[in-house]
Amino acid sequence: MKTIQAYEFKDLDSKHQEKVRNKFVDSEIESQLDMLREQIELGQLTEEKYWKIIGCSKSYGEQTPWFVASVYYEHNKQSVDEHIEEMLSETLFNKFGEVFA
Repeated sequence: MKTIQAYEFKDLDSKHQEKVRNKFVDSEIESQLDMLREQIELGQLTEEKYWKIIGCSKSYGEQTPWFVASVYYEHNKQSVDEHIEEMLSETLFNKFGEVFA
């Protein structure tokens, strides 16, 4: 039998906490943007509303697609951060900050 050591987020060192949190934020933003795109495809959301939720104009978003996730996070930071904090509090990690599967 093997023994494993599991860590809560708060028990990781600050370097690993920052890395893990950033990874979770990036993943959450991409997931939320994917859901919004899917809602457009299903006709549940207009493009106008989509760009309003993101927080920039359609032309800006199309000219700087690499920046859309940052703009979305800036305009939705509180709700994204609240969800991330909840996820982090329910997840176990190894000492390197990798999620136990």
